[in-house]
Amino acid sequence: MSSVIFIFLRRMRLPLIVLILVYALAALGLTLVPGQDNNGDLHYLSFFHAFYFVSFMGSTIGFGEIPYPFTDPQRAWVLVSIYTSVIAWLFTIGSLLTLFQDPAFKRAITFQAFRNKVKRQRENFWIICGLGTTGHALMERLIDNNINVVVIDSKQSSLDALELADYGGRVPALLADMTIPENLVAAGIGHKDCTGVISLASDDNANLKVAVVANQLQDNPNLTVICRSESEDATRNMKSFGTNVVLNPFETFANQFGLAIHDHQLYTLGQWLTDNGETTLSEDKAPPAGHWIICGYGRLGKSLEAILKKRQIDVTVVDPEPESHQAPRSCVVGRGTEAETLIKADLASASGIVAATSDDSDNLSIVMTAKELRQDLFTIARLNSFSNDVIFRAAELDLVIRRNEVLADRILSIVDRPLVTQFLRLAHQLPKHAIQNLMSAIRTNTGSSKPVSWRYSINSEKTPAINQLLSEEYAITVEDLVQQPNKSSMQAIPLLLVEDGNTKLLPELTDQVRPNQQYLFCGTRKARRNSLRLCKDVDLLDQILHPDRHAIPVLRWLSNYPPRSQPDRNDPSANPRNP
Repeated sequence: MSSVIFIFLRRMRLPLIVLILVYALAALGLTLVPGQDNNGDLHYLSFFHAFYFVSFMGSTIGFGEIPYPFTDPQRAWVLVSIYTSVIAWLFTIGSLLTLFQDPAFKRAITFQAFRNKVKRQRENFWIICGLGTTGHALMERLIDNNINVVVIDSKQSSLDALELADYGGRVPALLADMTIPENLVAAGIGHKDCTGVISLASDDNANLKVAVVANQLQDNPNLTVICRSESEDATRNMKSFGTNVVLNPFETFANQFGLAIHDHQLYTLGQWLTDNGETTLSEDKAPPAGHWIICGYGRLGKSLEAILKKRQIDVTVVDPEPESHQAPRSCVVGRGTEAETLIKADLASASGIVAATSDDSDNLSIVMTAKELRQDLFTIARLNSFSNDVIFRAAELDLVIRRNEVLADRILSIVDRPLVTQFLRLAHQLPKHAIQNLMSAIRTNTGSSKPVSWRYSINSEKTPAINQLLSEEYAITVEDLVQQPNKSSMQAIPLLLVEDGNTKLLPELTDQVRPNQQYLFCGTRKARRNSLRLCKDVDLLDQILHPDRHAIPVLRWLSNYPPRSQPDRNDPSANPRNP
């Protein structure tokens, strides 16, 4: 029995019993009170007539006295029954209105509606646990990329923001504790179309509980679990329970920052291929590789110091409580908001400064003081509260650390663009001139617009047109996949080929396409639309393979009538595209 029916019957038990008793006694009384027929003979109402009369009497419809006019005793009993039934109805309706206002009943109805909506899902979806600033940013990116999501959060304000963003009707959302197994089951963790669970709560313990529950309740061995963690202990615990991906926002940014210093071209290429909300192609100012000052030795400060030392870059730490934060011995004691402290940290020879404290006011004060002393300094500040974003933008800093965007972009790459992540990891093998040439080709291809990436999986389900012609022994090259009919210029750039576990960076346009391959391309949005259409449209692909044929399908069909026979795989002349 569902909780909705249980609560309804429990709260409405007494009103319903009173209403039934009133109707039963009223009908019984009418059968016992004597009446008269049209001839003046004694007549008693049957139970059916009595119940029929009481039914429309209680609802105040009033069809009249049946089957004969009532006697005075009958009318006296009817008067008593009318007032009694009205009181019973008032009691019942009042109890019903009270029930509808009951928080437990409203939660039960919301929970049941949420569970039914999730059950009706017919496409793959992800469960997002925790709809804070990071969860909201990730949800927007996933929806913009046509990925379905289900949301659980314990704060009403988060779900209110969901409604205000006009996602409420499309996104099933539940106000509940995400660490309770029943809520995760209702969110569809055992659903056949559930792709994975993403836990983004600000509390590491809550994320750990989600990881444990997801590991124990999942029926799908391919279910992906992604958790946020900001401490090493929580990270180790999550990984011990089989969590697929554990992300620390501070370590994620530190790695990106280290890459930006070490290889800014590769870092910029990663920014281009990552959907971070920007639409224009731009190159950020490269952070210099000289001496750096880190103000605040918390989680972010420690991650940045570790990555800079790994890159053999000189670092000076500034912290007001070096002993409690286990800062290095060379730490300068102070908050960094005073010019004297920054001068002690050797600001004169510094290339850049990072304000990494947990207080936005201190971070702004640090960078503004540093800029007054050194105008050419590379400035980075950590943004803790999204409400202060306007102030940070007005400060004209070189870089602002936004944890929500760092995590949202990283998770989107894992969820929707795994080949992009794989390509960027392997791109370290490319020489610098190859990356330069690739970036120049992207600029030529997309102009000032930011490139988009997409994946081709050569199989009957994802690319039926390509698979069909390959089965007919037609030779298709990578160049055919990035062309448009009657256009000689390349419309997209191949970045990566994956086949049988092997990878190839920047595949050649002359490479042969084979079944079960995966390709990563980048180009304009129009090129992506045309390319995704090409993989399912046999006529369009045939037109690219045979540009001499008519572009209009009807004329092409007439010119080919009678239909061409399947090419002989032993006769190279049968297929002009065969090598």
